[in-house]
Amino acid sequence: MIVKMCGNLDKLPIGENYPWLAPLSGYSDLAFRILCRRLGCSVAYTEMVSAKGLIYRSLGCQKIIKTCDEDRPLIVQIFGSEPDVIEEALRLLKDQGFLFFDLNAGCPVKKVIKTGSGAALLKDTNKLFSILERMVKIGGEGKVGVKMRSGWFEREKVFLEVGTNAKDLGLGWVVLHPRAAVQKFSGKANWELLKELKEICSVPVIASGDLFTAEDAKRCLSMTKADGIMFARGALNDPLIFEEFLKGKKSKSVAEVIKMHVEIIKKYMGEEYHVPKLRGIISRYLKNFPYASFWRKKVMELSSWSDVDRFLEEFSEKEVKPWSN
Repeated sequence: MIVKMCGNLDKLPIGENYPWLAPLSGYSDLAFRILCRRLGCSVAYTEMVSAKGLIYRSLGCQKIIKTCDEDRPLIVQIFGSEPDVIEEALRLLKDQGFLFFDLNAGCPVKKVIKTGSGAALLKDTNKLFSILERMVKIGGEGKVGVKMRSGWFEREKVFLEVGTNAKDLGLGWVVLHPRAAVQKFSGKANWELLKELKEICSVPVIASGDLFTAEDAKRCLSMTKADGIMFARGALNDPLIFEEFLKGKKSKSVAEVIKMHVEIIKKYMGEEYHVPKLRGIISRYLKNFPYASFWRKKVMELSSWSDVDRFLEEFSEKEVKPWSN
């Protein structure tokens, strides 16, 4: 069931002190978004959701856009390649109370680009602009953004064309992950491209790409003069990155973060949430943790919520060292 958005939030918080959470396919569900918000995230994206799936009322798509009052401000990220279909999807979302929208022009995954969606839109800026214009027509000026790669190939600078036209299109922001689509996640994000975009773009520029630590984000902002930053894999590995970025330190332990995440899942997503998915979440938090291999083995043995509760109790008590045999 979709929980309608409420309130009259007309403007997104954008600035150096308002870190955003990226759309993370398979990860940035309602529970993870709320966890990040409680740790300092100012704006969150849904996972990318298919425009066609929304129109056909796909159960999977309905789960992606499930939200609640605590989950605000929220940007719904759409992917698709047909202007008519995307326009209809936005009408449905508006009717359900959603306020902010983003077009995915950056996903390089094969199953997405083969449909002409995601980063494939960078091959045809006429179509890209047509879709954005339609989205703004439905969503309203300043309520629509685009998250993009720099271009299809490394030497292309399609992002500059988008940035130059952003204000005329009615966009409220642009997010740049400064890699070419063909690079996927290889090599390094070229932050110099973010600097170039900021110099010519008259709407706020949000920086993304290789922001794995709070210090990375601060260096990126200093170098590029971007209006804000968006954490992706950095938040996935450590949601405390938001708190560390804002306050310069972390106030919670790994055990506390895991427990908080599990409690949020139970509250907002129900105990029907599959424990096998939870295994992956907990294991990810144990990266670089003392005795990580030992704890991951224990996590892989979890098969019920009672197992999870027991694990959390024992892990909290003995976080620094493994259980005694």
